[in-house]
Amino acid sequence: MTPSHIFFDVNETLIDIAPLRSAVAERLGGGEGQADRWFNGLIEYSLAETLAGEASEFADIAAAVLAMQVAENGGSIALDDAKAIVSDGLGQSEAYRDVPAGLSRLKDAGFSLVALTNSGGDGLQERLEKGGIGEFFDHALSVQPSGGYKPDRRCYEYGLSETGASADRALMVACHPWDLIGAQAAGWQTAFVARPGKAWYPLADEAEFVVDDIEDLARHILEARQSV
Repeated sequence: MTPSHIFFDVNETLIDIAPLRSAVAERLGGGEGQADRWFNGLIEYSLAETLAGEASEFADIAAAVLAMQVAENGGSIALDDAKAIVSDGLGQSEAYRDVPAGLSRLKDAGFSLVALTNSGGDGLQERLEKGGIGEFFDHALSVQPSGGYKPDRRCYEYGLSETGASADRALMVACHPWDLIGAQAAGWQTAFVARPGKAWYPLADEAEFVVDDIEDLARHILEARQSV
């Protein structure tokens, strides 16, 4: 079934967070893999807090994981300083070059576009506008009011309730397989964006679309709609 609403993960799918990754890696000693270690820890502890039933602000978890990993390396950093690194890094992050054109094409084709992110709602619209893509979205949603973080099923149900979409006509777009596993469990269609360094999780069901970037996504979706 052709989707009516296309939901997008934001960080790493639409926004290149390389400045944040570089800042984090530098604070952790600059070794190879430090940024991945931090990002994976962020996802791990956001899920731990979701399962525990008391989820902190996503940016606070990001800073806390950074502080914890600095301590694991034998150093120390004040939590406020860790928060500043995260905030400054996100503030310097921009949309990938393929994103505006791809979103524009989908918007012009009549799809309702929704940003659905683990990041907090404060400043979300500003971040999208700074990246030159805010105008394309009908809704910019943080999942935090759902009580947890993706891939918790409540996040996807929250997205539906806020937009009026139905699960069978919702498409989740992300470069993170874990995000799409959650969407699949909620009955959504999925699109995997194979950004450099990203690969599909072999135990998951195949995504309806596997694309290189957002321009490629728009091309595939429009071709699929024409074939119906």
